[in-house]
Parts: sequence; C-alpha cells; structure tokens
Amino acid sequence: MKILIWNCQGALRKKLDVIGTTSDIVIISECSKADSVGAAIWYGDNDKKGIAVFSKLKIDLIESPKFRYILPLKVNNEFTLLAVWAQSMPIRRERYIGQIWAAVNYYDCDIIAGDWNSNKIWDYKDRIGNHSQVVQHLSRKGINSAYHSYYGEEHGEETRPTFHMYRNRSKPYHIDYCFLSSKFKVETVEIEDVDCSDHLPMFITISESNIPI
Repeated sequence: MKILIWNCQGALRKKLDVIGTTSDIVIISECSKADSVGAAIWYGDNDKKGIAVFSKLKIDLIESPKFRYILPLKVNNEFTLLAVWAQSMPIRRERYIGQIWAAVNYYDCDIIAGDWNSNKIWDYKDRIGNHSQVVQHLSRKGINSAYHSYYGEEHGEETRPTFHMYRNRSKPYHIDYCFLSSKFKVETVEIEDVDCSDHLPMFITISESNIPI
C-alpha cells in the first residue's frame, strides 16, 4: 500500500502530475473543494481551502471531526486513519500539535498522517501537548514515524526537509509525518523535490498481510 501526504499550497488542479496515480491513499492539505473532485472525503471551513483524502480503498468518515482539520477515517473496514492538517486555534495552547495531542488521546488509530506543522525544535512553545509528548505517547502504543524508522534519524535532527518557508531553500523544516502502528512494515519513504509548493510530497510504501490491495 502506498500513501502520499502533501500540502499542495492550493491550485491542485495544476499540480496533478506531482501526485500521480500510483498511491492508494492521498492526503492533500490546502486543497479547494473545486479541486477535490474524485476525493473520498473533503473537509474545510470554506470552499477555497481544506483537506482532501483520495483513495483507491474504501474510506468512511467515522464521525464529524472533533478536532480542527483532523479527520477520523475507517479504511477498508480494517484500520483507522487520522488525516491531519494541523491548524491554528483561538486558544494558543490548543494550536497545531495541541490539536493532534487531543486527537491521539481521544481516538484509537493505526495511522496518523499529513501536515502536522510541528517539530521537536518547537517544544519550548506552550501547548497542551508538545511534539515530543505526542511522539512518546504514540510510541508507547507501538505507533512510530515512518520517516524516522526508515532513515534512522531522531526527531528534531531530520536531514531531509518537507517544507521550505516562503519557498526559500535556506529555511528548511521537517513538519509532515506519517505515523504507523507496528502492524505495518515500512518498505520505502521518499520525499520528492518539487518547487510548486512550500511543502514537499512524501510517499510512504508499507505492507501488511491482512489488508487487500
């Protein structure tokens, strides 16, 4: 099974060659409703910008999102996926990773993937749960980052960015993730270098014998 996560920074219709057709699940942040034609799920506060999940597999929304832009999905009636586009909130402590902290403490999930807008380097910021606390909480459940497992790197010490602020190559950060339960085996993790968004698409190939593809 192949998963793609990408914040396309809008205008997805002009960037379809980037996502291709080989992925089984595609999670796209900053996707307009108009560009979500064919998506299994689209969710947003307005029609211009939301999160879309395209899938070759059966995808169902478990319930209305309780946390901003975090979609609880059932895939093939087999496993639970949280599709993430971490957002700001009126209450500072609940912003970004704070929403993910709340979600992973509320849902039992097998995969958490998307634009987290987070990294260990910002642990000093006041949040209800910082990046390291989320990573540790998930690790205790046997859920770990595909990228870090595959490349053997530590959080906060990533050598391959997924984001260039303002598309400036001198301002690289790693803020997009796919966390997987131990029932999945990571085969490959690839970050594609593109210049049509401030984020870079991440392709994750995994295997699990009980899931039909």
